[in-house]
Amino acid sequence: MAVATPPYASDALSEGTVDAVVIGGGAAGLNGALVLARSRRSVVVIDGGSPRNAPAEAV
Repeated sequence: MAVATPPYASDALSEGTVDAVVIGGGAAGLNGALVLARSRRSVVVIDGGSPRNAPAEAV
C-alpha cells in the first residue's frame, strides 16, 4: 500500500504562476509567507532545510 505524501512536503514547484517567492524559511520568511497566504496570495517558500536556528533558546 502506497502512502500519500502531503502536498506541502514536496520539493516540486506548483504549476503556473505564483504571486510571491520567499527565500528562506526562518522566522521572518515564514511570517511573510503566512501574511501573504492570509491575503489570498499564492506563495512558494524556498529553504535549504537545515535548522540554522538550532542553537537558539527561543525565537
